[in-house]
This record gives sequence, C-alpha cells and structure tokens, in this order.
Amino acid sequence: MRASIPKEEDIYFRVTTRGALVLCYSHWEGYFNDLTQEVSRPDLLIGQRRLAFRSVFARSALDSLINKEVKDDTIIEFLNKIEDCESSSSFDVKPLLARSNLDWARLEKIFSTYGVSWRCFNDQRIFIQHQLCRIRHEIAHGNDPRLKRNQVLDHIARTSDLIEELPRFFSFLSEHVWT
Repeated sequence: MRASIPKEEDIYFRVTTRGALVLCYSHWEGYFNDLTQEVSRPDLLIGQRRLAFRSVFARSALDSLINKEVKDDTIIEFLNKIEDCESSSSFDVKPLLARSNLDWARLEKIFSTYGVSWRCFNDQRIFIQHQLCRIRHEIAHGNDPRLKRNQVLDHIARTSDLIEELPRFFSFLSEHVWT
C-alpha cells in the first residue's frame, strides 16, 4: 500500500491517502474481529474460563432479572441459567468484538474481560486513539484531515506493526488465558 501513495502535489494525493487511512483502520478492526472469532476455543466450557470472561456470557441470565422482583424462585431460576451457561461450550463472541470502534477505550474493556493487557498495544495507545481511530472517524464523517505524505507513510507502517502483533496477542490468549 505504501507504494501507491502519490506525492503531495499529485492530483490524487488527497483521495488516495483518505482511502489508505480508512483501509488501515478497516484491516486493524477486521483482523481483530476475525481472530477473536477464530480462536474463541469452543472446546472449553464457559465454566472453565476466567470469572470476568464467564460473566460476559451470563448476560442472558442477568437479562432475565431486569425489571423483576427478586424472590426465592427468581434466584433459583437465575442460578439454573448460570449453570446452563457455564456448562455450555458455545457462546456469542459479540461482547469481545470491536463493535465498529476498536479505539483504545474499547481495547481496554476487552483487556479487562480477558484479564490481560498487551504491552505492544499499550505502547501504541496514543497512536491507536488519536491517529488510527480519530483520523478514520474524521474521514468517515466528511472531514478532510490535511496530512503530509510522510505522515501517511508512517501511519501505514505503524498500523501494519499493530496488525502483525494481533496473532501473537491471540496466541497468548489461546495458550494462557482460555485454558
């Protein structure tokens, strides 16, 4: 992609860079979501996972309590739903996906659920929040950030580094968090 970025004086510079920066973000978010779904380890029961991770998938049981008067029977019903959830191996990974906004705040929520942080992403939190996500948001909503070619090339390189880190992050989760 770097080779396709024209010089600033080229008539296609603005249009090409806008597309490239949105594409960078799209690959970042999309690959994160793909890996989340791919390595969600359906062979492990929910009850064998970390408490924070398990609680995300107990939401149907929690939903059943909303706007209900809590009585003994309601508590028993709730506990039965929790047991069913914990003995299941299939679950909806939606709570762990990017939700069309893989900014730093969303990553922190996902890290909290997994019970880990990831140094490479943490070191790049300012880039993730204030460049990768913010610039994509500006472009998607009609703003026209004025960037220099070297800024665009740096943006592409840094996003590539983040994307290359994703398999290492998910391998770690698969080996050390979900077992």
